[in-house]
Amino acid sequence: DAPHFGHEIVKKIVYKGAAEGTSKMPLAVELLKALARDGAVSSSQLAKGMVRSLVGLKDLSLDVPDASSNVDSLVAELIKEGMLAQTFKAHATAMTGALQ
Repeated sequence: DAPHFGHEIVKKIVYKGAAEGTSKMPLAVELLKALARDGAVSSSQLAKGMVRSLVGLKDLSLDVPDASSNVDSLVAELIKEGMLAQTFKAHATAMTGALQ
């Protein structure tokens, strides 16, 4: 067990979901919900993984042109599900400049 690396799992799920497109985003949300519910990923690791995903979004967008909008949709859904704070998008944008 390496709970301090949960953010890496989150980042990989986000990138995979973004690459697969909006049709796969509900699966990414469900997977993240299950990991959080089962304690495999803490809320702080979820937030850290999302921020790390946003930091690398510009590079991912070179290979996946829709990555930014896909990740934006994922963030919105995670906020709606209560997995990320309502203020996450504003704080992440201030930190990374990744979301519009």
